[in-house]
Amino acid sequence: MHERFFEEEYQDYPIEFTEDSNILCEEFECVYSLYNVKELTWEDKEEVETWEYPGEFAVYNNLRCEGEGFFSVRLKKELLGVFRLIKEEQCVKLGVAMKPELCGKKHGRMFGHMALAKCEELYGKIPVVLSVRSFNERAIKCYENLGFKKEEVYFEDRLVMPGEMILMKKE
Repeated sequence: MHERFFEEEYQDYPIEFTEDSNILCEEFECVYSLYNVKELTWEDKEEVETWEYPGEFAVYNNLRCEGEGFFSVRLKKELLGVFRLIKEEQCVKLGVAMKPELCGKKHGRMFGHMALAKCEELYGKIPVVLSVRSFNERAIKCYENLGFKKEEVYFEDRLVMPGEMILMKKE
């Protein structure tokens, strides 16, 4: 076993390469088991439900991980975030939540790739849709970099904090 380092934004995380390391994403030549996806555990659920987002992002507070289809993403051993996949007739709905103190730290792209890979593993090649608050420019940019396109802008009033949303879709 030996240690190598990522280039670009992953350079601070040492990776140990073993025979059972898995390539997670073709886009990164040396991305191995630094990130992993698992079904959401009770402990993860309890942690997620305590997260508090600052400022205008406080609309994301009081997250509830109820129902099926939840997965956790870990960066090494630290919980990075969760996502939910809901299979519809013609698409899969994707919901994501990243740990507040890790937002804006360049984990979104890999987080998104991990969620999309799990979606494809479970459901094959199928369109994926998600909704994002229109003020969340950082998330919108990340989703666009993952191949999502803006489909429509709408007002959602059934949320805890009603507001303008953007529906995005990846074919």
